[in-house]
Amino acid sequence: MKNKGRLFIVAAPSGAGKTSVVTNVISKLKQTIPIERVITLTTRPQRPGEVDGVDYYFLSKEEFLRRKDEGFFLETTKYNDHYYGSPISMIQDMQNGKSFIIITDTTGANNFKKNIMPNVVTIWITISDIQELRRRLENRKTDSPEMVEKRLEIARHEIEREAKEKSFNYHVQNNNLDNAVNEIIKIIKQNLV
Repeated sequence: MKNKGRLFIVAAPSGAGKTSVVTNVISKLKQTIPIERVITLTTRPQRPGEVDGVDYYFLSKEEFLRRKDEGFFLETTKYNDHYYGSPISMIQDMQNGKSFIIITDTTGANNFKKNIMPNVVTIWITISDIQELRRRLENRKTDSPEMVEKRLEIARHEIEREAKEKSFNYHVQNNNLDNAVNEIIKIIKQNLV
């Protein structure tokens, strides 16, 4: 009998490098393990360099809400005034042995764990200090100074909450990309046994 796939959820404060880490993890694992990133759908505006269908599926708010009403999503969340959602189709793929990584926010991760899939493996990525987050967000040059401040405020709240609640299964520091990638690969392999 074929093994069922697992779902891994990666969340991090904005600017902590979650997308870079996950992209590298999948690149290293996909030759030996059937795993891929869930491409979530969002109403957030597309950033320079992002590709529709690769980074996210970018939808209008109206289209997103229509799909939500039609039962297209396994879960949805609202972050910074934009909707995000994961397609329900991944459940069948997991039954057939494929594993997935979803990048989401803390609310989405907690919702998955409490209400949708209690056996999900959650991984919290962070970095050593808030000033490094500021530097990374400013260097992206995708947000106004006001939006950087808003993202930092959300990040502070998320970091404080996770320090108190410890709701994620694993915590990974992303002060060095290769180390963070290797640590997450180790976590995934441990949980696929």
